[in-house]
Amino acid sequence: MESITIEGIPATDARFQLETVDFHEADDTFVSLEVSARGAFGSPAAFLFCYLNDVFLGFAFAKGGTDCDEQVVTFDIPISAWSAAATDGSRMVEVWASPASLPENCSTNRVFARVSHRGVITDCNDNGAWDACNIINEPGLDCDDDGLIDECAITDGHVTDCNENGIPDSCDVKNPDGGKDDFNDNGIPDSWELAQGDLNRDGCINASDLGLSILNWSSCSPRFPSGIPDKNTSGISQVGGF
Repeated sequence: MESITIEGIPATDARFQLETVDFHEADDTFVSLEVSARGAFGSPAAFLFCYLNDVFLGFAFAKGGTDCDEQVVTFDIPISAWSAAATDGSRMVEVWASPASLPENCSTNRVFARVSHRGVITDCNDNGAWDACNIINEPGLDCDDDGLIDECAITDGHVTDCNENGIPDSCDVKNPDGGKDDFNDNGIPDSWELAQGDLNRDGCINASDLGLSILNWSSCSPRFPSGIPDKNTSGISQVGGF
């Protein structure tokens, strides 16, 4: 469930908005919108408009509404409308009051909206447990905190693992001691780039890298860019990768 509360009564030019495009994927069971409010809704002309993008969900409190009391209404959202609403990159719930709902008629005005749905249960590694539960029990399974088990995120191409060590590159470049292995901030571990022969870490292995290696040949203090000398800690620059 996802929800939001605002004080006051939303008007046509200042609508109550709840963006839902980033909510967890819903299964095909149900999606519902619950709207509760305290305001002046006793008049037949006083109510709330409720929309999901351009899909009209209904009028809240158009029938049986009261003045200044807490009241609740629930709308069922068709799964097809819920899914289709996100195709443009936004899935906005909007609520606003008709002109006849006058905030000054009540000492307290408030609108609350909550979207409820059953999330899709994923088990990407087929271990019989929901991925979210796996991550809660073993946070290390999701080192980059993207909500996906790392091994699955790598396999499915959501993240990169250039050195194929089973750890997303974004985690590899951060060392436990507070340092990092990505001095050029390109998201690729410098140690891997150097191992491939990309000594200047410009994304290419070419004459520039060969020149750097020759320049620092047998040096005990090789001068490579970004201050990462001698990655194999031998104390001597070598022509690794060529």
